[in-house]
Amino acid sequence: MRIRVLKIGVTSFALTIVVAYIGVKIMKAQAINLTDVATVGVLTGLLFSSMTWQEKDEEGGIQQNEKIGRRIQGQSTKISYYILLVVILGAAVIEQVTYHMVHPTTLMIMGMSLILVPVVDFILVRKHQ
Repeated sequence: MRIRVLKIGVTSFALTIVVAYIGVKIMKAQAINLTDVATVGVLTGLLFSSMTWQEKDEEGGIQQNEKIGRRIQGQSTKISYYILLVVILGAAVIEQVTYHMVHPTTLMIMGMSLILVPVVDFILVRKHQ
């Protein structure tokens, strides 16, 4: 339990510092770059992972490697995929409305996202047959 609380505390502190730094950059009218966004994403992912899964020596919680933990991960992956698909579609619509064209990179990402899950499902079914 102590390790989990320590991980949550350290990650929360680091996330607070990074968000404050980005806030200062915004107030100074400086550009926010990919590193800033990626750091917030990684730290947020670590924070939620630390809060969600129990350590091996803890009792009463769900571990990632248990059957229910793997099932939860599978469901959350599918849900996340569909949410991301809607966000990409929304970005394409906004680009079309704003600029009267959709950037080719957005179209490629949207195309890949539409075929990704069916292809992976096909490969996994073939693997288990």
